[in-house]
Amino acid sequence: MMDEFKAKIDALMKNKEYKQALPLIESELAQPYLPAGFYEQYMAYKLEIKASQSPSSKSIDAKGCFKMLVEQDNPLLALSHLEQYALINHKDAIQQVFTQNSDDLICGLLIELLIQQQINHTFVIHKDSLRIEFNPVYVMSVYESDGYKAIETLISEHFENDNPSVMMMANQLLVSESLMRQPLALDEFDVYPIGYSIIKAVLLAVNDEDLWQSIKNEHNIDETMIEKLKSFSTH
Repeated sequence: MMDEFKAKIDALMKNKEYKQALPLIESELAQPYLPAGFYEQYMAYKLEIKASQSPSSKSIDAKGCFKMLVEQDNPLLALSHLEQYALINHKDAIQQVFTQNSDDLICGLLIELLIQQQINHTFVIHKDSLRIEFNPVYVMSVYESDGYKAIETLISEHFENDNPSVMMMANQLLVSESLMRQPLALDEFDVYPIGYSIIKAVLLAVNDEDLWQSIKNEHNIDETMIEKLKSFSTH
């Protein structure tokens, strides 16, 4: 059902029928649970609709978008506009973003765009004191990695039946955490340290430390083995 609803929204957005699409998007975002990737897509659609309604932002060209990314000036709006451009024609500007923008989330979202367009070019990014060379053609989308899927399953096992709203928050945090690590994918070794760190972070955020303690005791979680999140403090 959700897939059919999203297909309808996708079709409306493709035809730029924003007035009809917006209330459907809002109703979807109000749901306690959305499948992986839906939340981010709907938020991107909202940005696109907002951009179409703003006279000053209708004609942001690619050069302007990259300038906004480098200067961290409304970067999500810039990324929503960049989707319409052939990014293979802007390799130097993309590299400049990776060199000058220190926001891991924005860089991760840009990498996802490069993956979507299958850009065959080597870029360099510095992350956690590492110099990483990567080619988007060979980089996996965050939603496709084994680690991401396993953590998503872990979150579902803990919250799907009793806490769908907490599950949605945890999945959104998982997306952010995964994006901030791009182009390095989550793997099976990340399931315990990052999965339970996300669970802890969300439960503490909703003031349910009792449930965290219960989960920790039931599953023998060693908090010293939980990894510090990039996108949310759990310590």
